[in-house]
Amino acid sequence: MFRYHDYLSKGLESCWLLLVLLLPLLITTESSFLSQDVYSRFEVPKTVFLKTTAAIMLILWVLKHINRFYNLSFTRIQATVQQFLRNMRGAQLLTVGALLILITTTIASALSSDFTTSVWGHQPGNDPFSLYSMVCYFIIFAIVASNLKSSAQVHRLLVAIILSGALVAGYGILEYLGIDFLSTNETEGYQRISSTLGNSLIAGSYLLISVGVTATTVYSTVNNASSFRRLPKLLLWLLFAALLMQLTALIFTGSRGPWIATAILISALVVTGFIFSNRRTGLVAFGIVSLAICLAISLSAGLTNLKNNQGPGPSSAQASSLISESPLDRVSSMTTLAGGGLNSRTYIWATGIKVATERPPITEANDYGTITRFIVGHGPEMMEFAFLGSAPPYGALRVPATPDQ
Repeated sequence: MFRYHDYLSKGLESCWLLLVLLLPLLITTESSFLSQDVYSRFEVPKTVFLKTTAAIMLILWVLKHINRFYNLSFTRIQATVQQFLRNMRGAQLLTVGALLILITTTIASALSSDFTTSVWGHQPGNDPFSLYSMVCYFIIFAIVASNLKSSAQVHRLLVAIILSGALVAGYGILEYLGIDFLSTNETEGYQRISSTLGNSLIAGSYLLISVGVTATTVYSTVNNASSFRRLPKLLLWLLFAALLMQLTALIFTGSRGPWIATAILISALVVTGFIFSNRRTGLVAFGIVSLAICLAISLSAGLTNLKNNQGPGPSSAQASSLISESPLDRVSSMTTLAGGGLNSRTYIWATGIKVATERPPITEANDYGTITRFIVGHGPEMMEFAFLGSAPPYGALRVPATPDQ
């Protein structure tokens, strides 16, 4: 029986490690299926893999605890809940928060303007905030939270996140140099990368996460060493290489939002590193992270100059002007966001506030009246329709636009 439980526990851990490692990397070829969504070759395989993995994890979890279901009773459930509430700490609050999100999504779906869309999504099974998707997210979260118990498991999870981030970054760097054998780039002249995520902003947001995990692991590794001489130098070199690749790829995304978020993240990490660790840990880890940042900036500038010296291909006249634009040049353009970039954001914010405060009905949708719209909103995956109904004309075509457009 114990061996049976052990195999199921290892199966669960294998599922979440494969999910973390492979999810950002999965894509299909452009000819695999037809879709009006240009990002489907990136989104659909990731969505299918995530939800299939969630189903497998749920089956393994049920098999692992099947004996408990035979002895389940209202008294035992009540006692378990009471014990959970009495011992509530930070980790338990996180679980309660996740459960509240699932409960409110379920209620909002039941009272939605379009029940089917809220349950399955506008693109069935693919939209990220449908009830179906939220159930899958909660299954994965709950199983990981209840089975991630040892330091060794945490270390394996961190390794999977860092390795996945390094692979995404590595392909992104090749992509920036024009070595795009998966045909993932969406820009002329490869002036911004999207790697296996399909979009520069999404790639930047993912690399922000992996940079944070890698930098945190650097601090943890240095802090756990008893002395400077006993630092695991090979591990630190590997972490440094992964961090350097991730930062370089993050620069090549040209996504200013993730850049700003990364700067804030690393600053907070450095400050808390000095506050909650000893001075030696803070200085060594700060030196490693700072060196990675400086080398990433230098490497990105050097690779950009190398690419410029090679020149664009003979068949791409437009790429001549685009390829010469360094991602670092976009840093100086942050002050010009008040031009085009801030205008589009203001359009989204103003319309979003209007929809949130007025809660107008959606044309051809069936809801339960004004009161339910003000309590639970229009329902999951219905915001795009509510937004379009209240959005003023925008752009050269002078038609309402969604935030995606």
